Amino acid sequence: MISLSYIINPSGGIIYHLRAIRYRTSLWVPFRREISRWLRSWNPSERELLIIGCSAGHCFDFDWAQRFEKIALNEPDPLARKIFAIRLRSSGYKGHIQVVKDNLIGPNELGTFQWSKTETALQRFEQSALLFSNCLGQLPFLTEGPTESESTLIHSSFEKWRDQLSAWLEKRNQSWASFHDLLSGGIEPKPTPIESQLMEESELIRTFYGHRSGGVLQDHFMMGFLPTYRRTLLNWALHRSRWHLIEAIHSNRMHSLINPTQ
Repeated sequence: MISLSYIINPSGGIIYHLRAIRYRTSLWVPFRREISRWLRSWNPSERELLIIGCSAGHCFDFDWAQRFEKIALNEPDPLARKIFAIRLRSSGYKGHIQVVKDNLIGPNELGTFQWSKTETALQRFEQSALLFSNCLGQLPFLTEGPTESESTLIHSSFEKWRDQLSAWLEKRNQSWASFHDLLSGGIEPKPTPIESQLMEESELIRTFYGHRSGGVLQDHFMMGFLPTYRRTLLNWALHRSRWHLIEAIHSNRMHSLINPTQ
């Protein structure tokens, strides 16, 4: 069963908005700067964009969004959607803003993940560039299994779904981008950004946390996502005692017709 985590949890909803108000112009500045730089380096040719998990845009500057004629917002938190749209307009954006309330990528009513349902939902936006906005690494925690075995089933279904999404994106003709949690906890990672190929989990922990000891790291079940792509690794200080290691990957695809006789 889907919990109230969509609205009330430390990484989203009301708590997240309050934390963003407190830290957006202080503790979050380095992460916001690097995400904006990364988004500016993404150059999709599409004129339409679907942002999945847009939240309220606390981590964004919006100069990169001006290139799109239409932006669709998919976010389960209605307050976050409204704040994002207001911020987007305040940035000078003149294009069309669409709100998509459907559950495009979240778990089903049983709390597990079903790829066929997600694929059908995303195919509605086959002409749009896609931006997964720090949502993929949060999905496994939107449902809570009352027993350990049920939680294991949820996480297992998510990992299978993640791999199917990865394969689908690799074949997609349109542009896409995602930034998402890899690990989080009370240990501060090595300073970032760092550009790299895919690392094994042990190498990742040694590279970013080998200089620190103690504490527990939360796995966000995104290891191995899009294995053939280069990635940017970023450190986000969510608050003064918790850090998230963020992975950012994007791809530009030019959708064109080629005359096979030439």
